[in-house]
Amino acid sequence: METHQLFKQAHEAAAQGFYSEASRLLEKSLRLDPDHVPSHKQLAFVLRMMGNLKEALAHRLEVKRLDPSDLGNRYHLANLYFLLGDKEEALQEVEQILALEPRNKNFYALKDVITTRH
Repeated sequence: METHQLFKQAHEAAAQGFYSEASRLLEKSLRLDPDHVPSHKQLAFVLRMMGNLKEALAHRLEVKRLDPSDLGNRYHLANLYFLLGDKEEALQEVEQILALEPRNKNFYALKDVITTRH
């Protein structure tokens, strides 16, 4: 089975809440194509839903390496850093995006959350 088919099946499984199955399919997809950005993004989502924040972070970092311009991924990356208690990394990620996109309201909102919560 090819990467795209595995990704599609995993996406459908995740949409139905079958996260373990989705995770298994996405890992198989990434063995076939380790640089498949959609699989990394979907696996990060699935792992987060399963409570595996550190593993989700690893896949968000891989997406950042492969596609640093993906602002949605960068938002989720900053959020994961924050949820893991690394406010400094979260804030650094947000600041990097705001330097490139100073009008991005979502990142300002996230920055406010990061800087106001203890």
